[in-house]
Amino acid sequence: MKFKTYRIMDLTVLSVLTFVIEMVATFCVNGFFHGIRPFPVIGMLMTLISISRWGVLGVIMIPISVLANFLCGRFIIVAYNYRPTYDLISVVISLLITSSVLIAFAWFKKYGRKETFKDIFTMFSLIGTTILISLGLSVLFSSINYFYQNVDNIAKDFGARVLGMFLYNSCSYIVLLIFTPLLAKQDVLIDVKKNLIDKKRERQNEDLYYSKKQGDEKK
Repeated sequence: MKFKTYRIMDLTVLSVLTFVIEMVATFCVNGFFHGIRPFPVIGMLMTLISISRWGVLGVIMIPISVLANFLCGRFIIVAYNYRPTYDLISVVISLLITSSVLIAFAWFKKYGRKETFKDIFTMFSLIGTTILISLGLSVLFSSINYFYQNVDNIAKDFGARVLGMFLYNSCSYIVLLIFTPLLAKQDVLIDVKKNLIDKKRERQNEDLYYSKKQGDEKK
């Protein structure tokens, strides 16, 4: 199989999984916790997986997870009163939240994608940075939007806004914290291209070793 074909197949599978699981996850979170209006639940995790495997191409998971979250929230979730909140503003906030993974990866670029998940401290630093960036961006944008509607109450309601955003994103944070170490242990979070090149070199070295050994035995 050609490398490009493998990459297309892998990204396609990840895209389908992201869309389906995000729809189910958004529905289940709101179904079990009616007071929570979930932003993308598995979007950050799936973006983390795809970027770790394919670099910048992995950002395709961002709009896919946001679309699935929006469709489920707007038309399917149990809490009808939250359905109107899935609007253009919520889509922008969801995009910012999910994009935090890309920003965090750019910050940790010096470690390399493979080394980032080998070291536990670096891995959890990446996760922590992602969570802080997502919370900061979501609170910032929602506050700016709220500012134009309620100028007098912006400072008063800021604490509640931070708490609310943390609560609405809490499920995605939990998913990220639990599954990232597990997937790293299973070698899912790898640089696929570099991994294939390394394996090819190993096979070439093995073939060279055995051919040399056979040549020595004949002598």
